[in-house]
Amino acid sequence: MEHGTYIRRPGEDWAGITNPKERKRLQNRLNKRVCYQFDWLVCAAVSPFGCNGPIRDARSVTLLLERGTVPGNLVPTVVQLSIRHHPWLDLFPLPRMRDNLLLATNSYLSPEEEQEPFDDIMDSGRGKHEWTGLVVWGEPWDPQNWEVSKPFLEKWYWLMIGCPEIIDSTNRWRRLRGEKPLSTPGFIVEEVEDGDYNEGARC
Repeated sequence: MEHGTYIRRPGEDWAGITNPKERKRLQNRLNKRVCYQFDWLVCAAVSPFGCNGPIRDARSVTLLLERGTVPGNLVPTVVQLSIRHHPWLDLFPLPRMRDNLLLATNSYLSPEEEQEPFDDIMDSGRGKHEWTGLVVWGEPWDPQNWEVSKPFLEKWYWLMIGCPEIIDSTNRWRRLRGEKPLSTPGFIVEEVEDGDYNEGARC
């Protein structure tokens, strides 16, 4: 894409600007404009896995497993196949975390509340918060490469119910940096009934 595509006013074209600070300022302004126009959560994209009803083609998911084309932890769950959702949810390598968020969005989260965890994950450390929500240190399909921050865990604890592997992975990365490991809240490892995802003690 040509850099001039998103220029709206004279003086926004950074081509030919030799001052590095001024050039960077203009580039940042145009990049933000592009980002706002392509906010991929706002778009009406729907995951090919969410059919908003009973599972129609569970056999194709089984074939994915048999062929080994998708890591087992990224194969869509029954919940993913049953609830219409945005494709960003399909990217997390923690099946239970995906289910927790889908069940919440399908049951009691408003569209505004649904966007909040997304913002804390995708925009973390750049705006509203000083902290980063989730960090990926290697191949994103491997749960052992993921780390959750303590502020994110405290705020979105119910997302991690039934996902002790995220605490294990987080503590491994923290130990490598010489940091104190996070304690594992009891509710993280507990299996809970559907509908009880907002219950439990905070860490």
